Order: sequence, then C-alpha cells, then structure tokens
Amino acid sequence: MNRSLMISAVSLQALQRKLDIIANNVANSDTPGYKKKDASFIDILTSMRPQEPSFIRGGRLTPGGYTFGAGSRMGLIQTDLSQGTLKSTGNELDMALQGDAVFEVEVHSVDANGNQVIDPAWTRDGAFLLSLSTTDPGNMYLTTKGGNYVRDGVTNQPIRVPVNESIRVDRDGVVTGYDKTDPADPGNVVGRLKVLRVIRPEAMEHTGNNLYRLSAGYNINNVLQVVDPNVAADSLSQINVRQGFLEQSNVDMEKVVSDMLVAQRAFQLNARAIQSSDSLMNMANNLRG
Repeated sequence: MNRSLMISAVSLQALQRKLDIIANNVANSDTPGYKKKDASFIDILTSMRPQEPSFIRGGRLTPGGYTFGAGSRMGLIQTDLSQGTLKSTGNELDMALQGDAVFEVEVHSVDANGNQVIDPAWTRDGAFLLSLSTTDPGNMYLTTKGGNYVRDGVTNQPIRVPVNESIRVDRDGVVTGYDKTDPADPGNVVGRLKVLRVIRPEAMEHTGNNLYRLSAGYNINNVLQVVDPNVAADSLSQINVRQGFLEQSNVDMEKVVSDMLVAQRAFQLNARAIQSSDSLMNMANNLRG
C-alpha cells in the first residue's frame, strides 16, 4: 500500500476528532459551568531511516538519516477545569463554585438485572431547581436542570427543603431554609452542599448533561477530596460557594478559532496528499511500455 495514503488517512481521522472537540467547545460556550476540552497528538511508529550511500558526501551537514512515521493519532483528551467568569443572576437557586471543585449529584440508572442503581456524578453547573416529589409531598428537593438530586455533604443524601420555604447558602455551602414571608424567621439548616476538590482532572470524564464521572481504572480517593470547612486546611483552600451567581464556560473563543484554523489547514494538507498519491498511482497505471 502507498505509505502516503496510509499516513494521511490515519492523520485525517485524528484531525477529524480534533475538529469535533473544537465544535463541541463552541456549541457549549454559553453553557453554565462547561469546561473546555483540549486534545493532544502523538506520532505513530516513528523511526529513523538511513539515507542511500550516495547521499553521503564530504562537507554535507545534513544528517545521514531521516525520520519516518505512520501519521499521528489522538494522544489525550483532557478537561480544563480552570475557573470561568462568575455572572450575577439574582436567582437564589443559582450557585457558582470558586476554586478547583465540583458539586456531587446522584444519577439513577437500571443495571442488567433490572435493579435501580444510584451512582455519584459531578458538575460545575450550579443552575439548580427546587423540585417537588410525589413520594415526599412535604419537601422539595434540590436538583440540577436534568433532574439529578444534589447531595448533602454530611448525610450523603439528597438535600430536602420544606415546601414553601426559600433557601440561603453561605460560602461554605451550608443551606438554610426560611420563610420569606416572615422577616423575623432565622431559618433552619437543612443541609450542606457536597463539594469536592478535584485533585486529578485528567481522571474526570465528561458523560453529557454537563456531568462528569470517573474514568475507568481510577480510584475516587485519588481523584476527588471532600471539602470540609471545619478543617483548617480546607478553610484556606479558597474553594467557596457563591449564591446568586452562575459560572460561565471557560471557552476562549479567540483560541478556539485559532485552533480550528490550524486543524482545518492540517486537514486540507493531508487531504491533498491523498489526492496527489492517487494522481501519481493513476499515472503509473496508465503508463504504456
């Protein structure tokens, strides 16, 4: 097989994935709490090949060998958890995180045996809602827009708020329910948002709906650490909750456009290499002795 065809085809596949990642970043540039993804490339089967003996001449400074590879592939897709801009919304159910941390929520699913399974997931999107429950009519539950329950950092259960009450959330994530029709009501603590510090962001895998799960093979204790405001080390960590704010995505449109142009030019170059190889093979096939 013509090596130029193989090298270009392999590189086109990697560049197409790169363009898909860029397109996803652009599509989510206005999604609260969205974290952009960056992709890196690595060479495939790179080796040093010797030149022909006739190439070696006295006084020639060009190295006696040349690098030969089989194209490039996607090496790593990593989520960039850097801080996005905080935007004031005035909505008491909007929460934004400052620092390298995530909210923990519950994801309900059904396993192969038909049993309901509850797994943890994490998000930076703090556009929460208070949702009613048919099984617990006296309380509302703090949920994401996708209906996932937001967990309590103490009980590890969904945060419940009595019906017809509003909430206040301090910087440590403590949730207080109060009667907004009674200015003298001091309120009662109903929970504390479960916030976890991200130690290894490369182990966080985006699964859709602005949620993250652990990548296969990682232990949660090596990736996430519960933020406890009662511990002195955590009180200095600069991780806190801002009620009435939403974090904007950290997508830098100028850099995204620049990356897109570079990827498109590389894609065009490899496509032209395939066209050139095809033309040369066509010429060879049509030669007459």
